[in-house]
Amino acid sequence: MSVKLEIDIIDHLVAREKLTRGRKVLLKRDHNGVGKIYSEELKTMLNFKIARDRFALNSKQDELHHPFITPLIDWAKRVRTYRFGSEFGKTIFFAASADDFTVVSEQTQSEIDPNHVTRVYMDGFNRFGERFDGLILEDLRRIGYDCTAVTCSSAAEIGIPGTSALLPGDRVPMFLSLKERDLAATTRQTDMSMGMYRAFALLINLHHSILSERAETILVDDIGEGLDFERSTQLIRTNY
Repeated sequence: MSVKLEIDIIDHLVAREKLTRGRKVLLKRDHNGVGKIYSEELKTMLNFKIARDRFALNSKQDELHHPFITPLIDWAKRVRTYRFGSEFGKTIFFAASADDFTVVSEQTQSEIDPNHVTRVYMDGFNRFGERFDGLILEDLRRIGYDCTAVTCSSAAEIGIPGTSALLPGDRVPMFLSLKERDLAATTRQTDMSMGMYRAFALLINLHHSILSERAETILVDDIGEGLDFERSTQLIRTNY
């Protein structure tokens, strides 16, 4: 049965909130924060009042009385936004162990900042190997970038200015490169066009999520930023 959530926000305040399942109203509130919510435990609607700047959906989580809220909150936590209008981590390097270049972090994979693309890539390659590269390259070719290899290298070896001062102890800065079939040398992430880099970064994040078997809703703002119509269309049409 379908679930529908409607929210109106005016001047940063919640003016209306309504949750329905089929034709049944489970939650509704007005601009004063006054509302009603269905209790599965009591089989009746309960009155409530909350602050005008708060969502009732978040405030009324209760698995005993309102278990229908939990799936929506879980879904919202899995929404990932990729901002094509930003540099999308193009100038961000990741500090890895100088000995084995493994990911140094106490965070889980789901907490990795999608803008730290080098770090996402390293985690993906360490866990999934050549399969990870193959999926990224396949999709790059599909949208018009004929690339044959992804590489992750130490920036310390080529002396990128300003990187050593950012790193503690034995950490080294890592950066990504792509090998295009028609070019003799690889292209570093900092030297890629913004369109190429954004598509590359998005595919790294998407395949990291897919191979990690994390179900997510993807928001891309704006997928046409830096890409021509044909490439952005092909990227949208890529099936996952």
